[in-house]
Amino acid sequence: SLRPKFSSPVSRPPVDSSANRPSSGLLPTPSPPQNKPRFRHLSEVEMAERREKGLCFNCDQRWSRQHNCRGRLFLLVTDSDDEPPSVLDLEASIEDVVSQVSDPPNQAQLSLHAIAGTQHIDTFRISGTIANHTALVLVDGGSTHNFIQESVAVQLGLNHSPIPPLHVMVGNGQELLCSKVCLNVPIILQGHEFLVDLHMLGLKGADIVLGAHWLKQLGPVIMDYQHLSMKFFHNNSCVELIGNSSSLPPPLTLHQFQKFMRHEPEAQLFSLRAHSIDPIVHATSPTSLDNPQLTELLRQFEHLFSEPTHLPPPRLTDHKIPLLSNSSPVNVRPYRYPHSQKLEIESQVTKMLQSGWIQPSTSPYSSPVLLLKKKDGSWRMCVDYRALNAITVPDRFPLPTIDELLDELGHARFFSKLDLTSGFHQIRLDPNDAGKTAFRTHDGHYEYNVMPFGLCNAPATFQSTMNDIFRPLLRRSVIVFFDDILVFSTTMEQHLQHLRQVFEILDEHQFHLKDSKCSFGQTQVSYLGHIVAEGVVSPDPLKIQ
Repeated sequence: SLRPKFSSPVSRPPVDSSANRPSSGLLPTPSPPQNKPRFRHLSEVEMAERREKGLCFNCDQRWSRQHNCRGRLFLLVTDSDDEPPSVLDLEASIEDVVSQVSDPPNQAQLSLHAIAGTQHIDTFRISGTIANHTALVLVDGGSTHNFIQESVAVQLGLNHSPIPPLHVMVGNGQELLCSKVCLNVPIILQGHEFLVDLHMLGLKGADIVLGAHWLKQLGPVIMDYQHLSMKFFHNNSCVELIGNSSSLPPPLTLHQFQKFMRHEPEAQLFSLRAHSIDPIVHATSPTSLDNPQLTELLRQFEHLFSEPTHLPPPRLTDHKIPLLSNSSPVNVRPYRYPHSQKLEIESQVTKMLQSGWIQPSTSPYSSPVLLLKKKDGSWRMCVDYRALNAITVPDRFPLPTIDELLDELGHARFFSKLDLTSGFHQIRLDPNDAGKTAFRTHDGHYEYNVMPFGLCNAPATFQSTMNDIFRPLLRRSVIVFFDDILVFSTTMEQHLQHLRQVFEILDEHQFHLKDSKCSFGQTQVSYLGHIVAEGVVSPDPLKIQ
Protein backbone atom coordinates (compact mmCIF):
# COMPACT_ATOMS: atom_id res chain seq x y z
CA SER A 1 0.00 0.00 0.00
CA LEU A 2 1.07 3.58 -0.61
CA ARG A 3 0.99 6.25 2.02
CA PRO A 4 1.64 10.01 1.53
CA LYS A 5 4.30 11.79 3.51
CA PHE A 6 4.86 15.56 3.58
CA SER A 7 8.41 16.76 3.78
CA SER A 8 9.59 19.98 5.34
CA PRO A 9 9.72 23.01 3.05
CA VAL A 10 12.76 23.19 0.75
CA SER A 11 14.21 25.93 -1.46
CA ARG A 12 13.87 25.95 -5.23
CA PRO A 13 17.04 24.94 -7.11
CA PRO A 14 19.17 27.89 -8.33
CA VAL A 15 19.67 28.65 -12.02
CA ASP A 16 22.94 28.96 -13.87
CA SER A 17 24.89 32.16 -13.16
CA SER A 18 25.20 32.84 -16.87
CA ALA A 19 21.49 33.60 -17.24
CA ASN A 20 20.57 37.14 -18.38
CA ARG A 21 18.03 37.62 -15.66
CA PRO A 22 19.13 40.02 -12.95
CA SER A 23 19.87 38.51 -9.54
CA SER A 24 18.67 40.12 -6.35
CA GLY A 25 19.69 39.85 -2.73
CA LEU A 26 21.67 36.92 -1.48
CA LEU A 27 20.43 34.11 -3.73
CA PRO A 28 20.11 33.82 -7.55
CA THR A 29 16.71 33.92 -9.19
CA PRO A 30 15.01 30.53 -8.84
CA SER A 31 14.22 28.55 -11.95
CA PRO A 32 10.93 26.78 -12.65
CA PRO A 33 10.56 23.48 -10.84
CA GLN A 34 11.93 20.49 -12.64
CA ASN A 35 10.32 17.08 -12.90
CA LYS A 36 12.87 15.65 -10.46
CA PRO A 37 13.49 18.28 -7.80
CA ARG A 38 16.79 18.41 -5.97
CA PHE A 39 17.28 19.11 -2.29
CA ARG A 40 19.62 21.76 -1.01
CA HIS A 41 20.79 21.98 2.59
CA LEU A 42 21.85 25.24 4.20
CA SER A 43 25.07 25.16 6.16
CA GLU A 44 25.36 26.55 9.66
CA VAL A 45 27.21 29.59 8.29
CA GLU A 46 24.46 30.34 5.75
CA MET A 47 21.74 29.95 8.39
CA ALA A 48 23.62 32.26 10.77
CA GLU A 49 24.04 34.83 7.98
CA ARG A 50 20.31 34.73 7.19
CA ARG A 51 19.44 35.14 10.87
CA GLU A 52 21.72 38.14 11.13
CA LYS A 53 20.15 39.81 8.05
CA GLY A 54 16.62 38.80 9.08
CA LEU A 55 15.97 36.88 5.85
CA CYS A 56 13.68 33.92 5.32
CA PHE A 57 15.41 30.53 5.03
CA ASN A 58 13.45 29.73 1.81
CA CYS A 59 13.39 33.07 -0.07
CA ASP A 60 15.09 36.46 -0.21
CA GLN A 61 12.32 38.36 1.58
CA ARG A 62 12.49 39.81 5.06
CA TRP A 63 11.06 37.47 7.62
CA SER A 64 8.37 38.48 10.12
CA ARG A 65 5.51 36.79 11.93
CA GLN A 66 3.19 37.79 9.08
CA HIS A 67 5.62 36.68 6.37
CA ASN A 68 4.07 34.56 3.59
CA CYS A 69 6.95 32.72 1.95
CA ARG A 70 6.60 32.44 -1.82
CA GLY A 71 9.47 30.05 -2.07
CA ARG A 72 7.78 27.39 0.07
CA LEU A 73 7.39 24.10 -1.80
CA PHE A 74 5.57 21.00 -0.55
CA LEU A 75 6.47 17.64 -2.06
CA LEU A 76 4.20 14.59 -2.05
CA VAL A 77 6.41 11.54 -1.49
CA THR A 78 5.02 8.00 -1.69
CA ASP A 79 6.68 4.81 -0.54
CA SER A 80 5.57 1.30 0.30
CA ASP A 81 5.02 0.00 3.81
CA ASP A 82 7.90 -1.72 5.55
CA GLU A 83 7.84 -5.43 4.92
CA PRO A 84 9.32 -8.07 7.17
CA PRO A 85 12.85 -8.97 6.13
CA SER A 86 13.30 -12.06 4.08
CA VAL A 87 15.45 -14.97 5.13
CA LEU A 88 18.32 -13.64 3.09
CA ASP A 89 18.00 -10.20 4.69
CA LEU A 90 17.94 -11.81 8.14
CA GLU A 91 21.10 -13.75 7.43
CA ALA A 92 22.74 -10.60 6.19
CA SER A 93 21.76 -8.72 9.37
CA ILE A 94 23.20 -11.51 11.51
CA GLU A 95 26.45 -11.24 9.58
CA ASP A 96 26.42 -7.49 10.26
CA VAL A 97 26.01 -8.10 13.99
CA VAL A 98 28.76 -10.69 14.13
CA SER A 99 31.00 -8.42 12.08
CA GLN A 100 30.93 -5.99 14.99
CA VAL A 101 33.42 -8.29 16.70
CA SER A 102 36.03 -6.98 14.30
CA ASP A 103 35.61 -3.47 15.73
CA PRO A 104 38.70 -1.75 17.07
CA PRO A 105 40.10 -3.60 20.12
CA ASN A 106 39.31 -0.72 22.47
CA GLN A 107 35.55 -0.71 21.76
CA ALA A 108 32.82 -3.16 22.73
CA GLN A 109 29.06 -3.26 23.18
CA LEU A 110 26.93 -4.74 25.95
CA SER A 111 23.16 -5.11 25.81
CA LEU A 112 20.87 -3.63 28.45
CA HIS A 113 19.68 -7.11 29.51
CA ALA A 114 23.26 -8.10 30.32
CA ILE A 115 24.15 -5.03 32.40
CA ALA A 116 20.84 -4.79 34.28
CA GLY A 117 20.36 -8.49 34.96
CA THR A 118 16.71 -8.41 33.89
CA GLN A 119 14.97 -11.69 33.17
CA HIS A 120 12.60 -11.79 30.24
CA ILE A 121 11.02 -14.44 28.09
CA ASP A 122 13.31 -13.39 25.22
CA THR A 123 16.53 -13.86 27.18
CA PHE A 124 18.40 -17.16 26.88
CA ARG A 125 19.83 -18.19 30.24
CA ILE A 126 21.47 -21.48 31.08
CA SER A 127 23.19 -22.96 34.12
CA GLY A 128 26.87 -23.74 33.64
CA THR A 129 29.90 -24.84 35.59
CA ILE A 130 33.12 -22.84 35.92
CA ALA A 131 35.97 -23.76 38.27
CA ASN A 132 33.75 -26.45 39.85
CA HIS A 133 31.13 -23.84 40.75
CA THR A 134 27.65 -23.35 39.32
CA ALA A 135 27.17 -20.11 37.39
CA LEU A 136 24.27 -18.47 35.57
CA VAL A 137 25.18 -17.86 31.91
CA LEU A 138 23.37 -15.44 29.59
CA VAL A 139 23.72 -16.07 25.84
CA ASP A 140 23.36 -12.59 24.36
CA GLY A 141 23.94 -11.81 20.69
CA GLY A 142 23.52 -8.10 21.47
CA SER A 143 26.89 -8.09 23.28
CA THR A 144 30.04 -8.12 21.18
CA HIS A 145 32.37 -9.74 23.74
CA ASN A 146 32.19 -12.30 26.54
CA PHE A 147 31.98 -10.90 30.06
CA ILE A 148 32.10 -12.17 33.64
CA GLN A 149 31.19 -10.45 36.87
CA GLU A 150 34.38 -9.11 38.40
CA SER A 151 33.32 -10.25 41.88
CA VAL A 152 32.67 -13.79 40.57
CA ALA A 153 36.07 -13.95 38.89
CA VAL A 154 37.79 -12.85 42.09
CA GLN A 155 35.77 -15.28 44.22
CA LEU A 156 36.62 -18.21 41.93
CA GLY A 157 40.29 -17.22 41.81
CA LEU A 158 40.46 -17.05 38.00
CA ASN A 159 43.76 -15.95 36.48
CA HIS A 160 43.43 -12.65 34.68
CA SER A 161 45.69 -10.48 32.56
CA PRO A 162 45.73 -6.70 32.10
CA ILE A 163 44.64 -5.34 28.73
CA PRO A 164 44.49 -1.86 27.20
CA PRO A 165 41.37 -0.06 28.45
CA LEU A 166 38.31 -1.45 26.67
CA HIS A 167 35.43 1.03 26.40
CA VAL A 168 32.15 -0.89 26.69
CA MET A 169 29.06 0.90 25.41
CA VAL A 170 25.92 -0.26 27.23
CA GLY A 171 22.46 -0.32 25.68
CA ASN A 172 21.28 2.56 27.90
CA GLY A 173 24.04 4.86 26.64
CA GLN A 174 26.32 4.35 29.62
CA GLU A 175 30.01 3.64 29.01
CA LEU A 176 31.98 1.24 31.22
CA LEU A 177 35.72 0.60 31.31
CA CYS A 178 37.24 -2.90 31.26
CA SER A 179 40.95 -3.46 31.89
CA LYS A 180 41.18 -7.19 32.75
CA VAL A 181 40.50 -10.41 30.85
CA CYS A 182 40.52 -14.10 31.82
CA LEU A 183 41.95 -16.12 28.92
CA ASN A 184 40.93 -19.64 27.86
CA VAL A 185 38.54 -20.25 30.71
CA PRO A 186 36.81 -23.67 30.47
CA ILE A 187 33.03 -23.48 30.85
CA ILE A 188 30.82 -26.58 30.90
CA LEU A 189 27.30 -26.11 29.54
CA GLN A 190 25.06 -29.16 29.92
CA GLY A 191 27.98 -31.57 29.56
CA HIS A 192 29.81 -29.72 26.76
CA GLU A 193 33.05 -27.85 27.44
CA PHE A 194 34.00 -24.56 25.78
CA LEU A 195 37.12 -22.40 26.09
CA VAL A 196 36.28 -18.70 26.16
CA ASP A 197 37.98 -15.41 26.96
CA LEU A 198 36.01 -13.52 29.62
CA HIS A 199 36.35 -9.76 30.16
CA MET A 200 35.89 -8.74 33.79
CA LEU A 201 33.12 -6.18 34.20
CA GLY A 202 30.64 -5.02 36.85
CA LEU A 203 27.52 -6.93 35.79
CA LYS A 204 24.27 -7.72 37.58
CA GLY A 205 22.05 -10.77 37.34
CA ALA A 206 23.93 -13.28 35.16
CA ASP A 207 27.40 -14.35 36.28
CA ILE A 208 28.67 -14.75 32.70
CA VAL A 209 27.60 -13.20 29.39
CA LEU A 210 28.51 -15.07 26.18
CA GLY A 211 28.24 -12.61 23.30
CA ALA A 212 28.86 -12.50 19.56
CA HIS A 213 32.53 -13.49 20.05
CA TRP A 214 31.44 -16.92 21.27
CA LEU A 215 28.59 -17.25 18.77
CA LYS A 216 30.98 -16.54 15.89
CA GLN A 217 33.27 -19.38 17.02
CA LEU A 218 30.37 -21.82 16.99
CA GLY A 219 29.50 -21.21 13.35
CA PRO A 220 25.88 -21.49 12.19
CA VAL A 221 23.47 -21.42 15.16
CA ILE A 222 19.73 -22.11 15.20
CA MET A 223 18.01 -20.18 17.99
CA ASP A 224 14.47 -21.12 19.04
CA TYR A 225 13.23 -18.56 21.56
CA GLN A 226 9.77 -20.11 21.69
CA HIS A 227 11.17 -23.30 23.19
CA LEU A 228 14.36 -21.65 24.55
CA SER A 229 16.82 -23.89 22.72
CA MET A 230 19.88 -23.39 20.51
CA LYS A 231 21.47 -25.92 18.11
CA PHE A 232 24.93 -25.91 16.56
CA PHE A 233 27.82 -28.24 15.66
CA HIS A 234 30.65 -28.63 18.13
CA ASN A 235 33.50 -31.17 17.82
CA ASN A 236 31.77 -32.78 14.82
CA SER A 237 28.55 -33.45 16.70
CA CYS A 238 25.21 -31.66 16.94
CA VAL A 239 24.74 -29.92 20.28
CA GLU A 240 21.42 -28.67 21.64
CA LEU A 241 21.37 -26.40 24.71
CA ILE A 242 18.09 -25.85 26.59
CA GLY A 243 17.64 -22.54 28.37
CA ASN A 244 16.08 -21.97 31.76
CA SER A 245 12.34 -21.65 31.27
CA SER A 246 11.54 -20.01 34.61
CA SER A 247 11.40 -16.21 34.47
CA LEU A 248 11.20 -15.86 38.25
CA PRO A 249 14.32 -14.45 39.97
CA PRO A 250 16.17 -16.92 42.19
CA PRO A 251 15.58 -16.48 45.94
CA LEU A 252 18.23 -14.73 48.01
CA THR A 253 19.96 -16.27 50.97
CA LEU A 254 20.15 -14.22 54.16
CA HIS A 255 23.84 -13.51 53.52
CA GLN A 256 23.11 -12.32 49.97
CA PHE A 257 20.25 -10.13 51.17
CA GLN A 258 22.40 -8.51 53.88
CA LYS A 259 25.13 -7.87 51.31
CA PHE A 260 22.55 -6.35 48.96
CA MET A 261 21.20 -4.06 51.70
CA ARG A 262 24.66 -2.60 52.33
CA HIS A 263 24.40 -0.75 49.02
CA GLU A 264 22.85 2.69 49.08
CA PRO A 265 20.83 3.13 45.88
CA GLU A 266 18.57 6.09 45.20
CA ALA A 267 15.51 3.82 45.40
CA GLN A 268 14.70 0.24 46.35
CA LEU A 269 12.09 -2.15 44.99
CA PHE A 270 11.55 -5.53 46.62
CA SER A 271 9.57 -8.51 45.33
CA LEU A 272 8.54 -10.90 48.10
CA ARG A 273 7.03 -14.31 47.47
CA ALA A 274 5.78 -16.60 50.25
CA HIS A 275 7.22 -20.12 50.26
CA SER A 276 5.07 -21.29 53.19
CA ILE A 277 1.96 -20.00 54.90
CA ASP A 278 2.20 -22.32 57.90
CA PRO A 279 2.96 -20.03 60.87
CA ILE A 280 4.21 -22.87 63.04
CA VAL A 281 6.77 -24.09 60.53
CA HIS A 282 7.88 -20.51 60.04
CA ALA A 283 8.24 -19.96 63.76
CA THR A 284 10.27 -23.00 64.62
CA SER A 285 13.94 -23.44 64.04
CA PRO A 286 15.48 -26.36 62.10
CA THR A 287 16.32 -28.12 65.36
CA SER A 288 12.70 -28.13 66.47
CA LEU A 289 11.49 -29.61 63.19
CA ASP A 290 13.80 -32.61 63.59
CA ASN A 291 11.54 -33.92 66.36
CA PRO A 292 8.16 -35.11 65.00
CA GLN A 293 6.63 -35.17 68.51
CA LEU A 294 7.51 -31.53 69.04
CA THR A 295 6.14 -30.62 65.61
CA GLU A 296 2.86 -32.36 66.39
CA LEU A 297 2.63 -30.59 69.75
CA LEU A 298 3.05 -27.22 68.06
CA ARG A 299 0.33 -28.03 65.56
CA GLN A 300 -2.08 -28.95 68.34
CA PHE A 301 -1.70 -25.46 69.85
CA GLU A 302 -1.45 -23.61 66.54
CA HIS A 303 -4.23 -21.22 67.57
CA LEU A 304 -1.98 -19.73 70.28
CA PHE A 305 0.16 -18.13 67.54
CA SER A 306 -2.70 -16.24 65.85
CA GLU A 307 -3.30 -12.53 66.29
CA PRO A 308 -5.85 -11.62 69.02
CA THR A 309 -9.21 -10.73 67.48
CA HIS A 310 -11.02 -9.58 70.63
CA LEU A 311 -10.39 -7.94 73.98
CA PRO A 312 -8.71 -10.05 76.66
CA PRO A 313 -11.08 -11.59 79.23
CA PRO A 314 -11.57 -9.97 82.64
CA ARG A 315 -9.15 -11.37 85.25
CA LEU A 316 -8.53 -10.83 88.94
CA THR A 317 -5.33 -9.00 88.03
CA ASP A 318 -6.91 -6.37 85.75
CA HIS A 319 -4.87 -3.18 85.97
CA LYS A 320 -6.00 -0.45 88.35
CA ILE A 321 -4.72 3.11 88.73
CA PRO A 322 -5.00 4.24 92.38
CA LEU A 323 -4.39 7.98 92.81
CA LEU A 324 -3.10 10.03 95.70
CA SER A 325 -5.73 11.78 97.76
CA ASN A 326 -6.81 15.28 96.72
CA SER A 327 -5.47 14.72 93.18
CA SER A 328 -6.87 16.71 90.28
CA PRO A 329 -7.42 15.29 86.80
CA VAL A 330 -4.31 15.44 84.64
CA ASN A 331 -4.63 17.66 81.58
CA VAL A 332 -1.42 18.22 79.58
CA ARG A 333 -1.52 20.13 76.31
CA PRO A 334 -0.64 18.09 73.17
CA TYR A 335 2.83 18.19 71.67
CA ARG A 336 3.52 19.63 68.26
CA TYR A 337 4.63 17.20 65.55
CA PRO A 338 5.13 17.45 61.77
CA HIS A 339 2.45 16.67 59.20
CA SER A 340 3.99 13.30 58.27
CA GLN A 341 3.69 12.11 61.88
CA LYS A 342 0.06 13.21 61.99
CA LEU A 343 -0.72 10.71 59.24
CA GLU A 344 1.07 7.94 61.16
CA ILE A 345 -0.79 8.79 64.37
CA GLU A 346 -4.12 8.71 62.54
CA SER A 347 -3.26 5.30 61.07
CA GLN A 348 -2.31 3.78 64.44
CA VAL A 349 -5.36 5.25 66.18
CA THR A 350 -7.60 3.72 63.50
CA LYS A 351 -6.05 0.27 64.00
CA MET A 352 -6.44 0.45 67.79
CA LEU A 353 -10.07 1.52 67.43
CA GLN A 354 -10.75 -1.43 65.15
CA SER A 355 -9.11 -3.88 67.58
CA GLY A 356 -11.05 -2.44 70.55
CA TRP A 357 -7.93 -1.45 72.47
CA ILE A 358 -9.13 2.16 72.68
CA GLN A 359 -12.42 3.98 72.44
CA PRO A 360 -13.52 7.65 72.16
CA SER A 361 -13.39 9.44 75.51
CA THR A 362 -15.09 12.32 77.30
CA SER A 363 -12.81 12.04 80.34
CA PRO A 364 -11.43 15.18 82.04
CA TYR A 365 -7.99 13.50 81.89
CA SER A 366 -5.73 14.07 78.92
CA SER A 367 -2.09 13.13 78.23
CA PRO A 368 -0.06 13.96 75.12
CA VAL A 369 1.15 11.42 72.54
CA LEU A 370 4.43 11.17 70.65
CA LEU A 371 6.04 8.83 68.12
CA LEU A 372 9.25 6.91 68.80
CA LYS A 373 11.16 5.16 66.00
CA LYS A 374 11.78 1.43 66.51
CA LYS A 375 14.86 -0.51 65.40
CA ASP A 376 13.18 -1.68 62.20
CA GLY A 377 12.41 1.92 61.18
CA SER A 378 8.69 1.81 61.97
CA TRP A 379 6.98 4.07 64.52
CA ARG A 380 5.56 3.28 67.95
CA MET A 381 2.92 5.62 69.31
CA CYS A 382 3.45 6.31 73.01
CA VAL A 383 1.45 8.28 75.53
CA ASP A 384 3.42 10.49 77.90
CA TYR A 385 1.92 9.51 81.26
CA ARG A 386 4.54 11.25 83.42
CA ALA A 387 2.03 13.68 84.88
CA LEU A 388 -0.39 10.83 85.65
CA ASN A 389 2.39 8.70 87.18
CA ALA A 390 3.33 11.56 89.48
CA ILE A 391 -0.04 11.30 91.27
CA THR A 392 -0.33 7.47 91.14
CA VAL A 393 0.15 5.34 94.26
CA PRO A 394 3.12 3.06 93.40
CA ASP A 395 2.74 -0.74 93.42
CA ARG A 396 5.55 -2.37 95.42
CA PHE A 397 5.23 -5.83 93.84
CA PRO A 398 8.77 -7.36 93.69
CA LEU A 399 10.19 -7.58 90.20
CA PRO A 400 12.67 -10.39 89.43
CA THR A 401 16.35 -9.80 88.76
CA ILE A 402 18.00 -11.37 85.74
CA ASP A 403 20.88 -12.97 87.68
CA GLU A 404 18.50 -14.75 90.05
CA LEU A 405 16.41 -16.07 87.17
CA LEU A 406 19.43 -17.47 85.32
CA ASP A 407 20.63 -19.21 88.47
CA GLU A 408 17.46 -21.34 88.38
CA LEU A 409 18.44 -23.02 85.12
CA GLY A 410 20.99 -25.36 86.70
CA HIS A 411 22.09 -28.05 84.23
CA ALA A 412 19.09 -27.91 81.91
CA ARG A 413 19.83 -29.09 78.37
CA PHE A 414 16.71 -28.20 76.35
CA PHE A 415 15.15 -24.76 76.13
CA SER A 416 12.12 -23.12 74.51
CA LYS A 417 11.70 -19.35 74.49
CA LEU A 418 8.21 -17.84 74.23
CA ASP A 419 7.23 -14.23 73.65
CA LEU A 420 3.75 -12.79 74.06
CA THR A 421 2.18 -10.65 71.33
CA SER A 422 1.92 -7.06 72.63
CA GLY A 423 2.05 -8.43 76.15
CA PHE A 424 0.75 -5.38 78.02
CA HIS A 425 -2.27 -5.12 75.72
CA GLN A 426 -3.30 -8.67 76.67
CA ILE A 427 -4.23 -7.47 80.15
CA ARG A 428 -7.48 -5.63 80.57
CA LEU A 429 -7.82 -2.22 82.23
CA ASP A 430 -10.27 -1.81 85.09
CA PRO A 431 -13.33 -0.04 83.56
CA ASN A 432 -13.44 2.41 86.48
CA ASP A 433 -9.90 3.60 85.66
CA ALA A 434 -10.13 3.69 81.86
CA GLY A 435 -10.83 7.43 81.81
CA LYS A 436 -7.52 8.14 83.57
CA THR A 437 -5.60 6.79 80.55
CA ALA A 438 -7.25 9.29 78.16
CA PHE A 439 -4.96 10.87 75.60
CA ARG A 440 -5.47 13.56 73.01
CA THR A 441 -4.25 13.73 69.42
CA HIS A 442 -4.67 16.48 66.84
CA ASP A 443 -8.07 15.10 65.81
CA GLY A 444 -9.58 13.26 68.77
CA HIS A 445 -9.77 12.26 72.44
CA TYR A 446 -9.48 8.56 73.34
CA GLU A 447 -9.03 6.23 76.31
CA TYR A 448 -7.66 2.68 76.67
CA ASN A 449 -9.62 -0.51 77.35
CA VAL A 450 -6.39 -2.50 77.83
CA MET A 451 -3.29 -1.78 79.87
CA PRO A 452 -1.13 0.70 77.89
CA PHE A 453 2.61 1.17 77.92
CA GLY A 454 4.03 3.96 80.04
CA LEU A 455 2.06 3.55 83.30
CA CYS A 456 4.32 3.31 86.32
CA ASN A 457 2.56 0.24 87.77
CA ALA A 458 2.11 -1.63 84.47
CA PRO A 459 5.28 -3.80 84.85
CA ALA A 460 4.22 -4.86 88.35
CA THR A 461 0.72 -5.80 87.15
CA PHE A 462 2.09 -7.82 84.23
CA GLN A 463 4.68 -9.68 86.31
CA SER A 464 2.07 -10.40 88.97
CA THR A 465 -0.25 -11.88 86.33
CA MET A 466 2.49 -14.11 84.89
CA ASN A 467 3.51 -15.33 88.35
CA ASP A 468 -0.10 -16.19 89.20
CA ILE A 469 -0.82 -18.30 86.12
CA PHE A 470 2.58 -20.09 86.06
CA ARG A 471 2.99 -20.48 89.83
CA PRO A 472 2.96 -24.33 89.80
CA LEU A 473 5.85 -24.36 87.28
CA LEU A 474 7.93 -21.38 88.43
CA ARG A 475 11.64 -22.19 89.03
CA ARG A 476 10.92 -25.87 88.28
CA SER A 477 10.52 -25.75 84.52
CA VAL A 478 9.61 -22.11 83.78
CA ILE A 479 11.09 -18.69 84.48
CA VAL A 480 9.29 -15.47 83.46
CA PHE A 481 10.60 -11.96 83.01
CA PHE A 482 7.59 -9.85 81.99
CA ASP A 483 6.55 -11.18 78.54
CA ASP A 484 9.70 -13.34 78.03
CA ILE A 485 8.98 -16.93 79.05
CA LEU A 486 11.71 -19.61 79.14
CA VAL A 487 10.83 -23.30 79.45
CA PHE A 488 13.79 -25.52 80.46
CA SER A 489 14.25 -29.28 80.99
CA THR A 490 17.00 -31.86 81.36
CA THR A 491 15.62 -34.36 78.81
CA MET A 492 13.61 -33.99 75.61
CA GLU A 493 10.79 -36.14 77.00
CA GLN A 494 10.45 -33.84 80.00
CA HIS A 495 10.67 -30.82 77.74
CA LEU A 496 7.71 -31.96 75.65
CA GLN A 497 5.68 -32.46 78.83
CA HIS A 498 6.66 -29.04 80.22
CA LEU A 499 5.83 -27.33 76.92
CA ARG A 500 2.39 -28.93 76.88
CA GLN A 501 1.72 -27.67 80.43
CA VAL A 502 2.75 -24.13 79.44
CA PHE A 503 0.58 -24.18 76.29
CA GLU A 504 -2.42 -25.40 78.28
CA ILE A 505 -2.01 -22.58 80.81
CA LEU A 506 -1.73 -19.94 78.07
CA ASP A 507 -4.75 -21.41 76.30
CA GLU A 508 -6.81 -21.41 79.50
CA HIS A 509 -6.07 -17.74 80.21
CA GLN A 510 -6.33 -16.71 76.51
CA PHE A 511 -2.80 -15.40 76.01
CA HIS A 512 -1.32 -15.28 72.50
CA LEU A 513 2.29 -15.80 71.39
CA LYS A 514 4.31 -14.01 68.71
CA ASP A 515 5.58 -16.83 66.49
CA SER A 516 8.50 -14.88 64.96
CA LYS A 517 10.09 -14.41 68.41
CA CYS A 518 9.64 -17.98 69.66
CA SER A 519 12.06 -20.91 69.44
CA PHE A 520 11.55 -24.48 70.56
CA GLY A 521 13.62 -27.48 71.63
CA GLN A 522 16.96 -25.67 71.52
CA THR A 523 20.16 -26.73 73.26
CA GLN A 524 21.33 -23.10 73.22
CA VAL A 525 19.18 -20.00 73.33
CA SER A 526 19.54 -16.24 73.72
CA TYR A 527 17.58 -14.99 76.73
CA LEU A 528 17.68 -11.61 78.49
CA GLY A 529 20.97 -10.60 76.85
CA HIS A 530 22.71 -13.90 77.63
CA ILE A 531 23.50 -17.11 75.77
CA VAL A 532 22.14 -20.03 77.79
CA ALA A 533 23.41 -23.59 77.24
CA GLU A 534 23.84 -26.68 79.39
CA GLY A 535 25.26 -25.38 82.65
CA VAL A 536 26.77 -22.34 80.91
CA VAL A 537 25.56 -18.72 80.86
CA SER A 538 27.55 -16.14 78.91
CA PRO A 539 26.88 -12.61 77.61
CA ASP A 540 25.27 -12.39 74.18
CA PRO A 541 27.97 -11.12 71.75
CA LEU A 542 25.36 -9.08 69.87
CA LYS A 543 24.60 -7.12 73.06
CA ILE A 544 28.20 -6.18 73.86
CA GLN A 545 29.43 -5.10 70.41
